[in-house]
Amino acid sequence: MRSRTGIQPAESHLGQDRTRRSRMATSRAVRRGRERRDRATRGQEPKMQPAPPHDGRSRADRSRRFASAARHSARVRVLRWLVPAMALAVTGVVVAVMVASRLLLPGVDIELASRAIVDGRLVIGDPRLEGFTPDERAYRVSAQSASQAIGGDTLSLRKISADMELEDGSTAFLTAESGTFDPSSNKLTLDAEAVLETTAGLRAQFSQAEIDVGAGSFVTRQPVRVSQPGTQIVADSLSVEDAGKRLVFENNVSVVIEPSAITARAETE
Repeated sequence: MRSRTGIQPAESHLGQDRTRRSRMATSRAVRRGRERRDRATRGQEPKMQPAPPHDGRSRADRSRRFASAARHSARVRVLRWLVPAMALAVTGVVVAVMVASRLLLPGVDIELASRAIVDGRLVIGDPRLEGFTPDERAYRVSAQSASQAIGGDTLSLRKISADMELEDGSTAFLTAESGTFDPSSNKLTLDAEAVLETTAGLRAQFSQAEIDVGAGSFVTRQPVRVSQPGTQIVADSLSVEDAGKRLVFENNVSVVIEPSAITARAETE
């Protein structure tokens, strides 16, 4: 028999409570599941990385670095050619000086324009000497004049000129305003403007130099300029030792290499 008062039976209230609790449990389980999925998703998100540099700029940087390295390598190749060429030319000069030191030795067959005694000095006009070295390279040595004090050893030379074939087939030419040769020490001192040139295009200018014929060394402690087409080395001093096997440029050394020289040298290799 139904109750007319609208009051539900106790069993009905208990059923509703169970339903609400079940729904709440289901809702909590759903939320926990979502939270776990959210946490898992956040853990898998990739970390933000800084944007890579613009590809065009990166390529430009690489190109500049590559070009700079290529220029450096080419400069080194040019210097590797220039410095030995200078050593070879200086070696030729040393040999020529060895020949020149024989100009006033007894028994040497030389061509003389004149010979006279002037103010206590033996003066020889336009001495010339030509011949071949032991390894069959031709040489010529001359001077406008040579003089020596009577009873003295030191030989003074004016307007010196020498040329000699080098090992590579080129020829070295030396011109100097004046110099003195001391037979006792076997040294020639060039004390005025001098120029050394080769048919291969090398040119060296210096205002003072000391050549030790016996040791095969060449030293200048005054500014020197060495050049060949497209390349130039300037230094405050230069020493050539061991018959050209060692060259040392020192103090305020400057090297200038034109791009055309780098290109030309690279094409020959």
